[in-house]
Amino acid sequence: MNKPLQKSVKSFLSHPVTITIFWVGAVLIAFQYEEIKDKIGGEDLLIGLVLMGIVMILIVVKASFFHRTKSQDEFEGYITKIKGVLEGVHAGWLISEENLVSLERESKNTWVFTNDLANDINMETDASHHDGKVFQAVSANLKKGHRYTYFVPDTRSINAKINKYFHIHDIESGQVKFILVPEKEFDIYSEVVVYNAESGYELIVEWLPNVDANFYVKMCPTHAQRVMGVAATYVDRFSS
Repeated sequence: MNKPLQKSVKSFLSHPVTITIFWVGAVLIAFQYEEIKDKIGGEDLLIGLVLMGIVMILIVVKASFFHRTKSQDEFEGYITKIKGVLEGVHAGWLISEENLVSLERESKNTWVFTNDLANDINMETDASHHDGKVFQAVSANLKKGHRYTYFVPDTRSINAKINKYFHIHDIESGQVKFILVPEKEFDIYSEVVVYNAESGYELIVEWLPNVDANFYVKMCPTHAQRVMGVAATYVDRFSS
């Protein structure tokens, strides 16, 4: 049904006059039941009452349906507006996981600050923001010989995950480096990734700590420079 027709039908069925006519008819029938029954017969009257009841039910259902349709249209309109805003912002600093995967595949030297290696060892149960796409990109990069450096807190759990990393990936000697930072000195609470490290045109992103959103933000030059400084300090102090 096209929208103009929907609007017309909705207006007719939900109009107070229409509803009043049906209700008044029902009341009159109730008060004049015996007289009407004698004139048209009990069986015909019963059929008429059933039909009127069906019509009233249809009115309620139709009104509910069109109200829901309007609400749905409004909701979809809001979603479209929000999507437009996100797309506009995305051109600046907001990065979706799909775009992150593209960045991952194009980077030949990647530095990762992470607490759990979730994206790199396919930890679907331990990191709800992960769905395997980044893991696949990392795995493909390693097979191509791309280099990775990981900055991680020196904990018992992370050492077990490092062992798993080397077990599931096919890695050449010197291709991947892990820098273990004392847990008390590891100040990264989210996940920060430096793409095209040591190239002069690094791009640094950080995962927004919200499992429902699953977006990353591109760091401005000021914060990117600070991250590179932290990385240099970790390398100098904790690189074995």
